[in-house]
Amino acid sequence: MKIGLLAYSSQTGLGIQTHNFFSHMSPSKVLAVDLSFSNRMSVDHSRFPGCRVARGYPTDADMEWLADGVDLVFLCENPLNYHLHQACRERGVRVVSQYNYEFLDYFLHPDWLRPSVLAAPTDWGIDRVRNLGVAPVVRLPVPVDRELHRFRRIEKLETFVHVIGRPTAQDRNGTMAFLSAARAIGPEYKYKVFYQSPGDERAQEYFFPVAQALLECGDIVEVIADTPDHTELFESGDVLVLPRKYGGLCLPVNEALSCGMPVVMPNISPNNGWLPNDWLCRAFGVGTFEGRAWVDVFEADVDSLVEVMLRFGDDGFMSEANLVADSIADSISWDRLKPVYEDCLERVCQGDV
Repeated sequence: MKIGLLAYSSQTGLGIQTHNFFSHMSPSKVLAVDLSFSNRMSVDHSRFPGCRVARGYPTDADMEWLADGVDLVFLCENPLNYHLHQACRERGVRVVSQYNYEFLDYFLHPDWLRPSVLAAPTDWGIDRVRNLGVAPVVRLPVPVDRELHRFRRIEKLETFVHVIGRPTAQDRNGTMAFLSAARAIGPEYKYKVFYQSPGDERAQEYFFPVAQALLECGDIVEVIADTPDHTELFESGDVLVLPRKYGGLCLPVNEALSCGMPVVMPNISPNNGWLPNDWLCRAFGVGTFEGRAWVDVFEADVDSLVEVMLRFGDDGFMSEANLVADSIADSISWDRLKPVYEDCLERVCQGDV
């Protein structure tokens, strides 16, 4: 089976996700997309030796190059140029798109060609699209690299960690709730916040109220900006607090679990499908958000968030949660999931999906 990969050169979630696929699935050819002109993110094409680089959105010629001589093209989210589907169809090449539901724009364009198969990382993602007739849907969790994110024994809580990521609409990662909880708990524990500097003007606008809230927290919150990955952050923290408002699971959750860090999230789907109930806080619906599809938005109850965070102050609870995190990470490791990917992609190539 010869695989073509549409990859991202940036150190974003999609960049890490596609590089992990490259490292473990050995695609035959790679088209690495450089979107730094629009998002000002640093890029590193050398992570994909022998790749073809598309500087800006891929051209039709880029898409035809990627489709030539392969059996299947794998991508995350969307192809950035929908000529890919036409080029693959003309060559009998299958396309697998691993998506986050809120960024699926096929819903808006029913006349567009579709991927052969949509790969959802969770059952929640499957449920959102199964009845919409976009394409056949399979479950393919996003694996974590346990060689990079190594487990460490944690038996006592000292530091809470939060990842803002790149500023997005609706305070996606629940940063304001986390900061409110940190102020309520106070200096008994340490708090570290990681963020990527806002690049474009829209991201800067989203980040402004978060920056104000960070200033109000004073010295109790340490801010870590623009590190190339989360490895150092997770090696220096004990519990990841990520009261995400929409979108559910993401790479920082997987990476934190792999390092042995329990993850506090709202008690909504898909979080409550695989994280222990006593790691989850109450949340309430506050409306909807239009990404490329309509998504329900939830707000963490800060009092409940504080209560859940403080549970980890019990050394026995913290020690046991550390081992549970390790077990969950094992279930989504590349060692465990690579055969699942190979089997799924083979079946897609054979037309069995």
